[in-house]
Amino acid sequence: MDLEKQPQQPARPPAPPAQVSPAEAVPGDSLRASDADRDRIADILREAMAEGRLTADEHAE
Repeated sequence: MDLEKQPQQPARPPAPPAQVSPAEAVPGDSLRASDADRDRIADILREAMAEGRLTADEHAE
């Protein structure tokens, strides 16, 4: 038997990258934010409103 080193072929070709956006990857009710996540985002939005990057109406949404 010839034991020359030859590149091994993968058993199957790699799967193509998924064409699904992160929002579509998980059904709506199964993805939940933690209290810490919500608090962090609320702080970011308050700062944006204080800096004039959001209006009061936008912040209320």
